[in-house]
Amino acid sequence: MIEERKRPRSRNRETWGHPAIEAYTTGSAYAQYAEKDKGTLTLGMLADFVVLDRDLTKIPPAQILKTQVLRTVVGGRIVYETAPTGPGGK
Repeated sequence: MIEERKRPRSRNRETWGHPAIEAYTTGSAYAQYAEKDKGTLTLGMLADFVVLDRDLTKIPPAQILKTQVLRTVVGGRIVYETAPTGPGGK
């Protein structure tokens, strides 16, 4: 029997209309049958996420490849963080 599931849409208005971001967030959770537990930053859901040095929704696509990961959080724990490099160590 094939189970029919509704594919979730991002609840975050900032990512609506950005298919690549949705593919990596809600799309990945859906592909893993885990859309009830992850895929969006929502209270009560797992929060594995990265902090980037720029807003992917506000830059030209050509600049995406220059994006750097500043921090990675998995299971609520910081598992990767770059050293501060800006003014005042930020």
